[in-house]
Amino acid sequence: MMDESFELIEFNNLKIEFDSIDDKSLLDISIFIYDNLKSADSPDDKQNNLKEKKSTKPSNLAELIILIKERVTIDYKKNIVSKETGKWDFTYFLTINSDNDQTLTLYNNIQPYKREFGNLVYPLLSIRKNKESYFYWNHK
Repeated sequence: MMDESFELIEFNNLKIEFDSIDDKSLLDISIFIYDNLKSADSPDDKQNNLKEKKSTKPSNLAELIILIKERVTIDYKKNIVSKETGKWDFTYFLTINSDNDQTLTLYNNIQPYKREFGNLVYPLLSIRKNKESYFYWNHK
């Protein structure tokens, strides 16, 4: 029987995936954000409990990319040892949030090498745009 505290999450088919943060993945992330992040009526996202006052407001897309790189790098360093020792593999993906198409969320999808366990997917960060301003939330 499934624990009721778990929730099945359906992800949008429109996403980019990468295994580590490098120049190509940063370029792909930048293009994905530029092409897919719609300007919202408000910086807040009530469906996902993202409040403007708890966000970081990068001054432009380049500064936003630096924040994304820093966050993924921290998470990567936490997980790479387990990957190298054969415990699990992981892939990052950035997608349009299923609850609000004006929010993009970057996730880590951890897949155990032993298939008797399921995947663990958790959000690292969310971003929104309001007018010409970006908003960034770090999901620690």
